Amino acid sequence: MAAPIENEEVKNYPSICEIEASVATGFERVAKEEIEEKLKVPVKPFRGNVVFTIPFEHVKRVYELHAVDNVYIVLNRFKDFPFSNDLEEALTQVEKFVSKINWKLGLDVWGQFFEFAHPISHLPADETLWKAEEYQEPPVKISKVDDVVHSDNETAEQVSPSAKQESKATDHKTQSEPCERIENVMDAVIHADVVVKTSENGAAGDAPVRKSTIPYNPSLPGFRATCYRTGKNHVFQSMQAAARFGGLIQDYFGWNVNLKNFDIEVVLNINDNDVSVMIPLTRKSLHRRNMSNLGPTTLRATIAYNMLRLCKIKAGDVVCDPMCGSGGIPIEAAVCWPSSVHLAGDIHEIGCNRTVQNVCDLNVHRKNLKKSQIKVDVMQWDVTDLPLKDDAVDIYVTDLPFGKRLGSKYDNRKLYPKTLKEMARTCKRETGRACFLTQDSRNLMKSLGALGHLWRRVFMTGINIGGLSATVTVLQRTKNYFTATDKD
Repeated sequence: MAAPIENEEVKNYPSICEIEASVATGFERVAKEEIEEKLKVPVKPFRGNVVFTIPFEHVKRVYELHAVDNVYIVLNRFKDFPFSNDLEEALTQVEKFVSKINWKLGLDVWGQFFEFAHPISHLPADETLWKAEEYQEPPVKISKVDDVVHSDNETAEQVSPSAKQESKATDHKTQSEPCERIENVMDAVIHADVVVKTSENGAAGDAPVRKSTIPYNPSLPGFRATCYRTGKNHVFQSMQAAARFGGLIQDYFGWNVNLKNFDIEVVLNINDNDVSVMIPLTRKSLHRRNMSNLGPTTLRATIAYNMLRLCKIKAGDVVCDPMCGSGGIPIEAAVCWPSSVHLAGDIHEIGCNRTVQNVCDLNVHRKNLKKSQIKVDVMQWDVTDLPLKDDAVDIYVTDLPFGKRLGSKYDNRKLYPKTLKEMARTCKRETGRACFLTQDSRNLMKSLGALGHLWRRVFMTGINIGGLSATVTVLQRTKNYFTATDKD
């Protein structure tokens, strides 16, 4: 892999990096627990993301995490930034962020995750054109994470860009302006002599974007500038900020604009008067890494991991997903808890076949990486009549039918109580646990109300899945025996 910075600069690596990672809303504390356990660093959870600092030499270990979706290196944060009320002046302020960013840190860390054929300098292409004071890295301590610009009572509209990627579909109706991901704005910078921007009310603005005259250079990386903005007190739009910010990045480094096949993405996040600049360390969400054959309701591996972790799995536990679909939950369980026994089943043959294929494909991939094979026993069965002995399973983890894409909430009125009864019969008394994901929480709570002598609720949280609000519920099996009366 080519060095991201000139050789003479390599010896000056920063000692501490600030990382921000997105996580499904509701699982922030679970992600915090995993990071602190595996990376041994303090973590601050916020709505939809977690923030922590880590030594540079350990930064690649963020790929060991299973609870988070996307990971970013934070280049700089500007707290309580005084944006001007004049459009042109405010956009000029946005441009000036470019020369105040710790590019050395960002490119250094980026180079640990991605390859580029040529060295990438953190210095401006022509230093004589840049009179702004050079970035001076402040002393960084592990406790720096306490100073990150967030508040404990953040609303859904006040989350980081990493969280917005997963929650934008549901949150956009409550924001003062939809959080906009810029896809074509840099085309405007490159291919238009003057681009007329729109103001907040849709009228034409007075901040034209000039045409870039920098030619394509194959020895320099392609990049894309993305802006996320929330708040009511900005005179500019997200697209305007991204255009000016991205245009100055190109002027600063001479990098090539490439919206689709970019090497580096630079994210500008403006949350009211708090600004942060980041570079993603993941090209695609980490939840995609174990699955090859997806079904219509395939669960994200990161959500599966968080559900499994809530159950406190121990070596030797029998872990079962009786409605496995494509196998997202049992596969994640087999990867992360290889010392346990993993069962999977589904009433539909196509679901069982997908699970088997996903297990086989993953084992081929793991063999190429010289990793051990995972083991999942897959069976076709009816969840209301399982071919298992009494007290045979330690933990049930499953994604219950929402009653939308599959089945209906009317069907769930009968399915949920029958499922809970059969799981109670086959789950170990007192020590057995279960974790359910569903959007149909009303039918689940109604079923639990009638079966309180068999199941005790110990935890419940709301999460967001592709724009749908769902709940995750953890249950503990009581010491009461399953009787013939319960079966009826």
